[in-house]
Amino acid sequence: MGTLQSHDGGNVSSVTSLRLCENGDRAVSEYPYDGLPLKRAKRRTPYSVTIDFEYESLPSAGAGAAVWLMHIRHLPGDSGTPLISLNNAAAGAQGLFATVSTIEGVETTTLTISVSEATMEGLPSNARYDQPLNLYYDIHVTPPGRSKYVILGGTIPVDPGVTI
Repeated sequence: MGTLQSHDGGNVSSVTSLRLCENGDRAVSEYPYDGLPLKRAKRRTPYSVTIDFEYESLPSAGAGAAVWLMHIRHLPGDSGTPLISLNNAAAGAQGLFATVSTIEGVETTTLTISVSEATMEGLPSNARYDQPLNLYYDIHVTPPGRSKYVILGGTIPVDPGVTI
């Protein structure tokens, strides 16, 4: 098993890692990773975040497409209908869109999570209207011919916003 270099020069303990991409920055973390806080969402704007999964080939469309599913809830283990449920979608649409490419010589699945402005506006308010709403998510993936597994999970803080 080899190692990957993080951008600060430290080694990542596994060749299978993920990169959280925000504003062109790529942060490398050990994979599988549970407890990853995604970037802060704004209640009254669309939400989008992109994550790279290195050494994975999990496209969301076409031949050999994986099945993606993400639920966002108040608390882990909540039953019933999730606040937001996302699955495979076309690029730019609400849902999960994954492509496979080679980044820095490594086969990489790039997953884009997109939530529409209307869906974000429909989220419930925190008990304290001026405080962020902290939500929980996990992402399941079922590659063709393989069993479903949780590829990522963690939190998403949602700012209440000012402009209504």
